[in-house]
This record gives sequence, structure tokens and C-alpha cells, in this order.
Amino acid sequence: MKTFARINKHNFVSKLLTKRVFLLVAGILATGAGIATATKANATEYTFNVTVPETPVLEVSLKKAGTQTAVTGGSIEVVPTMATASFDEVGVDVIVGTSNANGFNLVMNTTTALTDSSTGATIPSLVADSEGHANGYTCTAATGATCDFTLNSWGFKVTSATTSSYSETNYLPIPSGPTQINSYSGVTDGVTTTFYFGSRVNAAQTPGTYTTTINFIATATIENILYMQDGNLGTILAGMDETKDIGDTFYLYDNRDSKAYLIGKLKDGKYWMLENLALDPNTTTVTLSSANTNMPAQGQTGYDAATAFATTFAKGSDSDGIIKTSGFTSYTVPMINVASKNQKRQLAMLGDTTITDDLRTEPVGVYYNYCAATVGTYCSASDHTDTDSAEYDICPAGWRLPTGGAVTASGGGEFQNLRNKYSSNADFVNALRTPLSGSFDDSSARYQGSNGYFWSSTYYSATIMYTLSVNATNVNPQGSNSRYRGFSVRCVYDGS
Repeated sequence: MKTFARINKHNFVSKLLTKRVFLLVAGILATGAGIATATKANATEYTFNVTVPETPVLEVSLKKAGTQTAVTGGSIEVVPTMATASFDEVGVDVIVGTSNANGFNLVMNTTTALTDSSTGATIPSLVADSEGHANGYTCTAATGATCDFTLNSWGFKVTSATTSSYSETNYLPIPSGPTQINSYSGVTDGVTTTFYFGSRVNAAQTPGTYTTTINFIATATIENILYMQDGNLGTILAGMDETKDIGDTFYLYDNRDSKAYLIGKLKDGKYWMLENLALDPNTTTVTLSSANTNMPAQGQTGYDAATAFATTFAKGSDSDGIIKTSGFTSYTVPMINVASKNQKRQLAMLGDTTITDDLRTEPVGVYYNYCAATVGTYCSASDHTDTDSAEYDICPAGWRLPTGGAVTASGGGEFQNLRNKYSSNADFVNALRTPLSGSFDDSSARYQGSNGYFWSSTYYSATIMYTLSVNATNVNPQGSNSRYRGFSVRCVYDGS
């Protein structure tokens, strides 16, 4: 008999703190006089406590650099003179403590440009040019008029007593996408990583308030876990088959954000996610690629579109990013909504809808329009044909969207085929654990608590795809709906 390692869910995955940074560029006074000052916003302390097995705890907080004053944001007011430039900076301590024996990783994720939302003007990141700045730029408020920090740009530097390899003295370009900044091995009451964000501007920069959101993501280092993207997953699950029955469940981790998903081998012999996908730029710690996502690799059809999608995804809630709170009416622009991600809704077909304990509810997850659900590869408005189903999607590498429609000899109709394996609608949805997660249309979540909609990879008509739809009394494994809508994503693994 083969053996396998039992995979238990860790109640914690990662914790996120967000710092919003503002850069105020004032207009030039007639006298040409100018000052450079830094101001900080007042806020209450943010502390996150999350339990992991054997009672490890992860605690994260943000404080004004070098003080015990908690902050949620910072601002820099830079008023340049007509003839010269001014520089200023703001610092924040990110403090991570954990009782996890394996320590933690600290990731920063932000955009590379500051943006004035009223004018659309931007201040770009520093770049590592060929003029000797590969190791960064030096500047202070006192030397702002003459330092080598590129005019009308911004950057960051990091100081830490642990393993961070980032510069403690020189300002560096803002990383593109999620980037690990620091790590620590072992238990600690609190490791401080100090970030400074600075900008140097002159009178050529359009006056305004330039803003971005900086996400600090602390993830516990966990050993002996199994990722959904593991290249040996098929062999490992085959070994588990000898000790697990149909309907048994276990947890696998998505290596893009370290989130654990409940997985079950169902009566069709395939492995299904039993929770809605919740991949969110705010907690994703890597850049999406074919190594971690069901995306085309370089040289495959759709690679350019998928690469552009990964860039848009990483921008999060920026004006040109993927997170949207309105305008969910597009077939051609990838959109997601994360507002309801952690809200729980009643599971379908479980009888008394007044029962809302954890055994009868599941988180809504993230809503994806079809362009987003297919990583930017299935986004044209109306030029698809009946043989043109989606090949790529936002599922973890090795997993995919289920096929929809009628059952076919070639593997079509996986939702319908799975339903056929169960004696009733109730048995089907209880096995799949489908919440009444609703949808996101235009500017609001709809039908939460009454309906659930799940994308398939299968074409229905020019602007419509097959779906699975459920409500409190019925199931439609061959539903269909318009691709602009924000629906839930479930992923399937056939064991190969």
C-alpha cells in the first residue's frame, strides 16, 4: 500500500496591511520661495492576530518610523522653487511578530507610478539607469536641489536588522508586482522593517495630489504543505486514492497567495475545489505566469494577452487596474470585484436558510468577468465560434475551469456529468458545496443568498458562455449567461 502525508488546513494564510501614500505637489508662488515638509496622518493602531496550527500567531502592525505612533497612511508635501527642485520622504515601520517556528516572509506590492486622480498626471518610479545608479540614488531634504535623485520621480529604501537585501542608504526603483522584501526564520515578538518613500520634484511637475496604495503582506513560512501547482500532484493524489474514499476532503494551497482551499474527490473521479476562488491582487505575492496559473507560456497563442492581463491584475485597484467597483458591463476589459470576498453566504440546498453556522456557509470569493476568468485570452465582444471554448483561465497551473453544456465523449459537460453521478440536486450541491454567492453586475453585488453562478470554459453563443447555476431549490448544470458579468470560479483537476 502506498502512503501519503495528511494535509491539514492552517487557519491562517497571510495578513495584509495597506498604507496609502500621498504626494502633494503645490503650485509655484510668485515669489519663487518654497519649503519641503513631511506630514503624517493620524490613525489608530492596526494589529492582526491569526492562529495557525500548534498555536503560532502572526501579528503585523504599521507605525511611524522610529516611533510608537500607529499610522494608516502618510503624506509628503513638496513645494519646489522655480529654479531648483525639492525632495522629501516619509517613513513607516512594518512590524511582524510570529510564534510560527519557521518564521515569515514580508512582501510589498504597489504600483510603479503615483497618480493624480483629478488630472491623470503621474510621477513615475526611479529607474536603474546606466549612469551609475544601479545601486540606487542618494538624496535628503537638504540636498534636494542638487542630489542625483531623478527629477519628478519617486522611490523607496529599506532598513532592517534581518535578511533584507535592499538598500539601507540609497533610494531604489519601485518593484513591479509583488516583491519579497524581507524574511525571518524562527519565533519573534516583532521584527521591524523600516520603509522610506521619497520623491523629488520641480516646477515642471503638474501641481496636484499624487497617490498610490502600498500593500505589505506578511506570510508565515510553512513546511510540508502541498501546493495545487505541484508538478508531482497527480502522483501524490494517486497515492492518496488508496486511503481516501469518494467524498473525503483535504486542503491544498495556492502558491500565488498561500491560501488553502478545500478539495474533494467527487463521484466523477476528479478533484474539485469546494470553495470559490478568491485570488486577489491585494494578497497575491507573485506575478501571474504559466508557472503558477493556467496561462499560455511564451510562444503559445494568447501569451501576449495573458502577459498584459498579469500586468493589469498586479495594478489592483488603480484606475487602469483590474479591481472595479462599477462598470461591470465589458466583454473586452478584465474586471474583478473583491468587496464580498470574505462574506459568507448560505450553501445551496441545505434546507433551513436561517441556519448560518460555518458548516452551512462559505465565503463568496472574488467575482470575475469572463475576460478576467480567462486571464485576458477570451475577451472579444462577439467573434467566437461554437468550437472556440476557453483554453486558459485564472485557475492554478494544472487546474482549469470545468467544461459546460451537455455531456460529450470528448469530456464536455463536466458540470452535467458530475450532476448525473448524484441521485438528487441536493446531493450534488452538498458534494460541491456551492454557496449562493450571487453575481456582480454593473456597480453592485446581486442575488447574494438566493443564487450562485459559476463559469465554465464552454462556448454557448457569441457573447454567452455555459455556466452552472444554483438556487435554494434547483440546479441547472447547463445554464448560460453573458460574459461581462462577474461570476464565481471553481477549478477542477483530472488527476493527470
